[in-house]
Amino acid sequence: MGWEGGAIMDQVVCKPFSLPTITTIPMELKKKEHDSLYQYQPFEMETAHDYRSGGLLAVDVDSELDNLRYEVIRKLGHGELSTVYLALDTKTRQWVALKAFNARTSKKMEKNDNFEQVVERANKCDHVMHELTRFKEKGLNGEHTVQVFEVMGPSVSVLWNCMLNDAVKKKMTQLRSPMTKKIARQALMGLKELHDAGVVHGNMDMTNWLLELDSLEEVRRKKLEQDFEEPESFLENVKQKGAPERIMADQPLFKFVKMDGGLHIKLSGMYSSFIENGPPSDGKHPNLHLRTPEAILNPSQINRSIDIWAMACVMFEMLTGSKLFEFTRTKSKEIDDQHLIEMNNLIGAIPEKLAANWKPSNAYAKCVGAHGHITPPQDIKPKPILEAHFDNMKPSTIDDNEASQIKSLLRSMLQYDPSKRPSVDEVLSHPWLAA
Repeated sequence: MGWEGGAIMDQVVCKPFSLPTITTIPMELKKKEHDSLYQYQPFEMETAHDYRSGGLLAVDVDSELDNLRYEVIRKLGHGELSTVYLALDTKTRQWVALKAFNARTSKKMEKNDNFEQVVERANKCDHVMHELTRFKEKGLNGEHTVQVFEVMGPSVSVLWNCMLNDAVKKKMTQLRSPMTKKIARQALMGLKELHDAGVVHGNMDMTNWLLELDSLEEVRRKKLEQDFEEPESFLENVKQKGAPERIMADQPLFKFVKMDGGLHIKLSGMYSSFIENGPPSDGKHPNLHLRTPEAILNPSQINRSIDIWAMACVMFEMLTGSKLFEFTRTKSKEIDDQHLIEMNNLIGAIPEKLAANWKPSNAYAKCVGAHGHITPPQDIKPKPILEAHFDNMKPSTIDDNEASQIKSLLRSMLQYDPSKRPSVDEVLSHPWLAA
């Protein structure tokens, strides 16, 4: 499989992609512009309800974890399953990031036979975050797994949301395509390393693409500590049992992002990863909008190609500022139906063999007929086919020629048949990314 004239062709040999040929990727975004963007980052934090039994580990500034070894001084971020903190390793005197999973997820991690193999293989990859060690921490909500990582900066998702703020969106529009191209190449470099090692990432969302930092060794501790000056930066007097008295807002280390030769990223979020010959039987995906059709309809058959589909969804989002697939329902089965209906609109008719596994919920039973034929439901606004949808959503700075290249790449990656999706090497050799 290879690229010819913007289309993907069988029996064409691609140029081999070699990781050592790329050492850095220059960016048009300057340091001053980059740092100023984060003034548009809203204060975000988890809720008190996240600290119920089975939930998050209660941590505050000056908390000391793992028998006093790690001293917490700042909260870097949070997600659905975990919180992340900056801490001083008092044994090595190095700054580290602590990722504390909720107790419920920690139990599942213990039973995941793949997890140790995933970590071992990921630690050998240059463009993937390395786990330094791991420990257990008991709290009021249960026992928590805490992973220790090298310290990283904000996610590409945080950066992108700031770039899409109304105050700077127009100014940043011209940078969206070149930045997408260069950041996506780096994400693909990390993905290539994982796939070569037999690991499927499983959650290639922008939230798991983290910006690298300059060395923090010479930075004064005061500059790294949590900032409580703004009232919105914390929630105090929390009454929830199992929660800290004060919940801190996320404060990623954006001022220390490495920009020597451009932004540099590494992949994180390996909780959903698996060894390719042992995929999770339920095929559950933490980011529903990135799921493949087979993850919904035939989850036992998922493989590395789910990462290719997800990359296409993320690149569409980065280029247009909107998710490719979006849902209004809240019940899981109805979300599945909405997702498949959206696929049918955007990608084309779902193949009959795959559609045979579709058992619609009551809400959409009348919309899904025999052989996967769909009558458009009233609560889902039909979207045009992928290429037309991209043309409607793309910024004006992407001309027709570039748009044609992008659409050919997205179309090849968003194929219903997993075996026909390109490999990472083939994606990287596409004219739009290889230019």
